[in-house]
Amino acid sequence: NGDYVKFVDEAFTFKCELDSYATDHKYPRAADPAGTNWLKVSNVGAGKFEVNVLESIPSTNTGIHSFVSAASNGILHAQSMIGIATESIKLSCDMDGHGSEHAYPRTTDPIYTKDIGVASTTANTVTIDVGISTIIPYGVSSATYDPASGNLVLGIGTHTLNKGTTVKVATGSLVFTCSQDSNATKHRYPRAGDPTYAGTKVSRINSNTEFEINVGVANVPTFYKSGGYIEEIILAPRAVNNMPSSQDIAFDGTAVTNIIDEYTFECDSGTSPYLHSYKRAGEVTKTIDVRFDSPLGYEDIPLIYSDDNAITGLGTGASVDIEVSNVTGVANFEINRFGYAYGSDDILTVAIGGT
Repeated sequence: NGDYVKFVDEAFTFKCELDSYATDHKYPRAADPAGTNWLKVSNVGAGKFEVNVLESIPSTNTGIHSFVSAASNGILHAQSMIGIATESIKLSCDMDGHGSEHAYPRTTDPIYTKDIGVASTTANTVTIDVGISTIIPYGVSSATYDPASGNLVLGIGTHTLNKGTTVKVATGSLVFTCSQDSNATKHRYPRAGDPTYAGTKVSRINSNTEFEINVGVANVPTFYKSGGYIEEIILAPRAVNNMPSSQDIAFDGTAVTNIIDEYTFECDSGTSPYLHSYKRAGEVTKTIDVRFDSPLGYEDIPLIYSDDNAITGLGTGASVDIEVSNVTGVANFEINRFGYAYGSDDILTVAIGGT
């Protein structure tokens, strides 16, 4: 009890209730808590032990899982454990061309405040598993932009993208010139506010090294010069997702659950077994409820004395049927009830407007 173990990715095969036990499912997946964390052992018995494979309970998937098989050497037993202080290691990355430093581990990283098993050592190094990078950047080697259609053809080397995959181009990483100033100056894209700044879907796969996205039309020819980094992202909320619900909870709007301060609030975006890291952009709009009262009828509308009368008479009980027009207002009318005690020169109207 108290030792730590780690499961090799996809070392265990199960069938589950979700698809009526029709297919095999391999666990842990790379993004599962048990795929990134070392797990503390408890309840050791004869030939068995227990670990908790969840980071929080209850599970979002409560279907029964039945064991099928396990791979050889699929369990690693840590002989030593270490932890890394928050944001104590600084690295640069391909996403911005190694233009800035980033401190790790962050509070959102898998190993934040976690003990990690040491995989191997040398005289002056240790090797540990800190989890896979959620960023798979592709460097752009060529780009052709058609201003009339808005199509941008990007060459990125060998890729695994598919039509419909959502990608984003790193801010300001693509360098172009344009005919507006006779190609005298360089301009960086995408900029905040550009149509696809937050990301867009792949519209076409040309080859295993080239694909297309649509970034919006322009009125001047633009020519690629250098740079560019692409990565896959999730644009949320989604009309169709990969969960049993098939749609993100916030797709049609969601409720504010907590006000943190005058700039920050929390809302219900639904549960997920996976960590999601915010990338950029997004827009929040407040839903405006508009209530339409039941329309007043145009038949048997009571008549009242108009202000154009010299004096208010004693007549009462008259009503009118009205035919309305969206051009002239009242197009025609017919007296429904004539009432009584009206004078021959009385001027009548309806209380809701018109004469």
